[in-house]
Amino acid sequence: MTGRRSGRGDESGAVEDVQPPERCEVEAGAGWPEMRGLFGVAVFPGVDRSPALARRFVREVLGANPAADTVELCVSELVTNAVRYSASGDGGRVTVAIAEDGDVIRCEVTDDCGTPSTPHLRDDPGAEHGRGLIIVDAVCTRWGVTPGPESVTVWCECTAAEGR
Repeated sequence: MTGRRSGRGDESGAVEDVQPPERCEVEAGAGWPEMRGLFGVAVFPGVDRSPALARRFVREVLGANPAADTVELCVSELVTNAVRYSASGDGGRVTVAIAEDGDVIRCEVTDDCGTPSTPHLRDDPGAEHGRGLIIVDAVCTRWGVTPGPESVTVWCECTAAEGR
């Protein structure tokens, strides 16, 4: 299944949960792909201030990298989701890892699981929440989910060309 982004989904306004296969990959096993360089790994408490801490971490490890703004936005959204929708927000933790391979920056956000559903795109224009993965899908090259027995990792890849 390809995970390359291919435009926006259905704009009809239908209210339903969707996970278009052309946008997202679901990896069967956990594990970091073979990438050239690991920039860093940080573990944050599952609290409301963690997205801000994760943004600071991204800035520290990526510096002036052209994809830094995009990666920072994606990590902020993914950490917010982990704190809000997983057991990480109930006294758990969130792990952020950032690596590069050529001009591709990959970030992984791993939570403490605790929810019966896999992270997915939500198509509900009237919802107060639920736009984080829509934002990630719009700005990164590809993204996916790696479910594990006690954690879920949502990852995304960005390139310097996508940097803003």
